[in-house]
Amino acid sequence: AEYLQHEVPEMILPEALSQRMWRAGDRAGEVGVEIAVELIGRARERGRIRGVVLSSAAGAGEELVRLVRQLPAGALPEGRPRW
Repeated sequence: AEYLQHEVPEMILPEALSQRMWRAGDRAGEVGVEIAVELIGRARERGRIRGVVLSSAAGAGEELVRLVRQLPAGALPEGRPRW
């Protein structure tokens, strides 16, 4: 979260999310996935997105698989694997 806030141009991270990640401590990776699932779900429900591009800062594929598995029903286009 701090990297995004300070190193990615034009990235604005709400203070509440920064605090949530900071309080997560050792669970920061897990909490980051929770936040991503929440944001994707809310945006999808409101019809604001048609898809997302996912990447892992650590390059860890298992992180992305865990994220995709937690996405709400309907978050992926039909016919796409849910693993």
